[in-house]
Order: sequence, then structure tokens, then C-alpha cells
Amino acid sequence: MRRRGTRFGLRIALVTALALAIVLVVALSVHKYNEPAPAPPEALAHIAQKNRNAAIDAAARMRVQSAVTTNAAESLANAQMNAARGNTAPAAESGNQGAAARRD
Repeated sequence: MRRRGTRFGLRIALVTALALAIVLVVALSVHKYNEPAPAPPEALAHIAQKNRNAAIDAAARMRVQSAVTTNAAESLANAQMNAARGNTAPAAESGNQGAAARRD
């Protein structure tokens, strides 16, 4: 007859060793998350000022871009209206001539 005790004991020892190894690997790989030190108020104020400056610059760029786009659209609309009327003079010259004629 074969002895089952040694193989059963060997299996238990292997399973226990494997479980212990897994627990050890998990325990060593878990990073302890500690609360980081808060940033000093001076650094936060500096970052806030940089953010404000960037927002002001971005808003100014958007206003300039909007004005450029609006002016271009108005110029195109004026040119199309003048072309439709058969007036080939630029809108600025056409407006000045009309104003000069009214003064006389």
C-alpha cells in the first residue's frame, strides 16, 4: 500500500508556501500613500497669478481675433453689396465721397 500522508503533507506545504509567497509579494508591492506636504502659500499665490495672467492674455487674443473676423466679414459684405449695386469703388472711398457731397 502507498502512503498518502507524505504526498498530502507535501501538497499542504506547497500550497502554504505559495500562499505565503503571494501575501509577501502583495505586502511588499503595496505603496504606503502618505499625505503629501501642502504647498507653501507663496507657491500657490505665484501659480494663481500665472493662471490669471494666462487667462487675461487668452481673453485679449480672443477679442483681437473676434475683431479681425468681424472686420473681415463686414468688409466682405460691403464689397458684395457694392458689387451687387454695380459700384466698384471700395466702401471707404464710397462713404467719403458721399460725405463730401453732403457738405457742399
